Amino acid sequence: MDIDEFGRDPQVLAMRRVFAGMEAAQRELLAKLNVAPLDPRLRRWREKAFSLFQRAWAIGTRKGMRLNEEDLAAVYVHSMVRVIGQERGLPLEAGPLPGDASIVRLVEEVAS
Repeated sequence: MDIDEFGRDPQVLAMRRVFAGMEAAQRELLAKLNVAPLDPRLRRWREKAFSLFQRAWAIGTRKGMRLNEEDLAAVYVHSMVRVIGQERGLPLEAGPLPGDASIVRLVEEVAS
């Protein structure tokens, strides 16, 4: 008997891949920034970044942007960079980040 019926649903599988990509992108970003995994600021940053990510995803979809799993991870990591930079009071230098210019513009538009 298969207990995890959701585990076979294509939409659930796609969302799991999206969240896995977001987690991987976040780990990579935090390593670049030398932020410890147990830094007490992370919860607040993650909550704000996720809110920004959700708004950016919705607006991007309304604009007709076709955001794949990698694009969504890039939207999230750009959201996280924006949140951390705002909290520090200056733009954040995180080096090259995933995503193209349209993703950067989308996050900037939503964050403004």
